[in-house]
Amino acid sequence: ETREFKQWEDITAPFEYKSDQTFSDILVPTKDTTRYSFLLGTLLEVNRGVLFVGDTGTGKSVIMADALYKLVDSHSLNPFTINFSAQTSAARTQEMLELRFEKRRK
Repeated sequence: ETREFKQWEDITAPFEYKSDQTFSDILVPTKDTTRYSFLLGTLLEVNRGVLFVGDTGTGKSVIMADALYKLVDSHSLNPFTINFSAQTSAARTQEMLELRFEKRRK
């Protein structure tokens, strides 16, 4: 690496359409998705937690899921996605987590 700063647009991968992907799994690379993926990977490398926040529909969940699944092998990750809404209660969150952990124990 040259350790030079580059514009996010210059390092954004071109979009490749895959006909076997579902619509909700399609992630069009943009400077934002590239930036967030880079930040996520960098923070995981130094064992830091990551929380994406923002307006509804900005792609936070898709960006996070895409980046995590790319990092599964190199970081020994086992991604588990929980989507929250205004109706998600603490009890429901606990229930979702407990169900996931019980599956892993079996």
